[in-house]
Amino acid sequence: MYTLSSSELQMMPIQFGFQLETKFYMEGKMTQKPDQPVLYYEFYSSAQTNHIHVVPDGCVDVLFSCDSSGQIAEVCGSVLMPRTLTFQTNMRYFGVRFLPGHGIGAIPLKDWIEQRIKLQDILPSSSESIAQISSAVHFEERVHVFEQLLLPQMLGEPLPQLVHYCLEQITNRRGCIAIHDLSQYTGYSARYVRKKFEETVGFSPKLFAQIVRFQHALHMIMKEELDLLDIVHEQGYYDHSHFVNNFKKFSHLSPQQLRTELSRLRHIRGADHVLSTSYNGRASF
Repeated sequence: MYTLSSSELQMMPIQFGFQLETKFYMEGKMTQKPDQPVLYYEFYSSAQTNHIHVVPDGCVDVLFSCDSSGQIAEVCGSVLMPRTLTFQTNMRYFGVRFLPGHGIGAIPLKDWIEQRIKLQDILPSSSESIAQISSAVHFEERVHVFEQLLLPQMLGEPLPQLVHYCLEQITNRRGCIAIHDLSQYTGYSARYVRKKFEETVGFSPKLFAQIVRFQHALHMIMKEELDLLDIVHEQGYYDHSHFVNNFKKFSHLSPQQLRTELSRLRHIRGADHVLSTSYNGRASF
């Protein structure tokens, strides 16, 4: 069974739209169970808008609406470009984010890309569990019910060794690695590595590396004390323009625009709204 590396424990992909465009966002990473590579989070959709921006992260999420009048659970695959998703207004959502490389059950990772599928269509016996999660009173209770009733059914099969190795190398290098390097490390041709990666994950190792680098830049932008030029250097971009262009490709915002919006929300709502809430003693970033 695949276990979390030290780098993965340090970097959990961010969906900043959940933090900026919803109310009462909180999250907590479970690290005492390394065979369960998930992030739990929760937010309340606004009455003013039901549109939330999402960005590429390479993850599969499961979202539960916490409403006793009609429970809904959806599995959402990673987008490849920034998108706007529609949610119900005035609704509390509980989410579970599986780390990159982890699918749901026997369905291949590639089949989740850009998809929103009802959980009941995948696990017909999940209706009662969904109802329990939706009607639970507290965040911790929802986590407990999910881990006891649904998580064991969702953990997918181990990845092919080659794909697992490439994912680990890309993650450990913060996305700063070329397909040529992966070819040299594995002893396979670049064409073969790319083919096997795409067959399993659904997109190329080059794109995954770009997404990982983008996500690391997001983490660094959240830290107000870091200068943008420091991020350019740390993340291996050619120059500031290269950084901005790549960042906007995946977010439709420039790094400075995102930082300005975060600062505005920190001022209005307080830092706790846009920073993660620790669960079981460890914050996610």
